[in-house]
Amino acid sequence: PPTPPLTLTPAAAMSYHIPRRNRIMKEHPEIRELFAKQPVIILYIAGYVGTMWGTAIAAAPLLKENPLLWAALAYCLGGSLIGGITLLNHECGHRHLFESDLANRCAGYFADMGMLLPVSASFRKYHKLHHTTMSVYGIDTDLPTPVEQSIFKGTILKAVWLALHSLWYAFRPMIVRPGPPQVWEILAWVCTISSIALMRVIAGHWLGHAFVALSVFFGTGLHPTAAHFIVEHFVFPDNPLSVQDTNSYYGFWNLFLFNSGYHTEHHDFPEVPCNKLHELYEIAYKNDPSVSVVPSFVEAQFNFITDDSVTLKSKILRDRKGNITQAARDDFYKAQ
Repeated sequence: PPTPPLTLTPAAAMSYHIPRRNRIMKEHPEIRELFAKQPVIILYIAGYVGTMWGTAIAAAPLLKENPLLWAALAYCLGGSLIGGITLLNHECGHRHLFESDLANRCAGYFADMGMLLPVSASFRKYHKLHHTTMSVYGIDTDLPTPVEQSIFKGTILKAVWLALHSLWYAFRPMIVRPGPPQVWEILAWVCTISSIALMRVIAGHWLGHAFVALSVFFGTGLHPTAAHFIVEHFVFPDNPLSVQDTNSYYGFWNLFLFNSGYHTEHHDFPEVPCNKLHELYEIAYKNDPSVSVVPSFVEAQFNFITDDSVTLKSKILRDRKGNITQAARDDFYKAQ
C-alpha cells in the first residue's frame, strides 16, 4: 500500500479543528464579530417554504396533464428547495437566528413546513453529537451502520443507497442511539401534522403533498444539492488532505445551500452563521493549504457512486477517546 497521505499520528489527525481554530482566533480575533445572531435567516426560510408550498399547490393540474413535466419540476425546483431547507434547518439547530432558544426552535418548526416532516428537533439533538463526537461510531449518527456498509457495495447499490439517503438519515439514529422522544420532538410532530392538514385545507387536494414528498426524495438523494452529504466527511483517495475527514467546497451550489460547502470553516467555527461563512473564509482560509477542498459537488457524487475505492467505509472512525481506530485506517489504505 502507498505511504499514508499525511505523516501525522492518530492523535494529531483527530484534532485538526481545535488547533486550527485556536490558531485562527489568535491571528484574527476580529472573527468574534461574525458570531452575531442573524435573524434575517428567518426571511430565507419564509422564501423557501413559501416557494415550496406555492409550487406544490400550483403544480397540481400538471400532474394530470403532463406527469413527466411535473416530476421534472419536482426534481429541478423542488429538490433544490429541499436542499436549501435542510440547510436552513441546520442553521436553526445551531441557534444562529435568535438569542432565544425557543425562537430558534420555532424557526426550525417553520422550516419543517417546507418538507412536511418533523425534522428540526431530532436533527438538532443528533447534530450536536456529530460536532462534539465526530466520527465516533455509536454516537455520531452521520456514520453509516455496519449493515449499510455490508449491503451497499458497488456502483448500483451505492447509487441506491444515495437515492434513499433520506431513509438512512431518518432511521439510523433509532438504531445507533435509540431513546424515547423528547418534548421538542413531540411538538415537531404536532406542528408537522398541523402543516399537512393546513396544506390540505388551502389546496383542497393531496397532490401538493405528493409534490413535496417527491421533492424530498429527490432533494436528499441523487441530486446535486444532496452531494454535500458525500462531500462533507467522506475520505477520497485522490485527495490526500481529506484524511482529516472534513472537506470544503467553494462552488456554485453554495448559492442554493447557504454556504454549506464551507464545511471545514463550519466545524472550526460552528458559531458563525451561514451568511457569514464566506467572510470567515476571506479572513482566514483563502490561502490556508491545510484545508481539504473538493472542487465539484457533481463530480464528487459521481465518483462516490462509480469509484470502487470509495465505499461507505471511507470515513474516519474514532474510538470513544477520540483516537482514530487502526482498523478504520487499515481499511482505507487497503482500499487504495
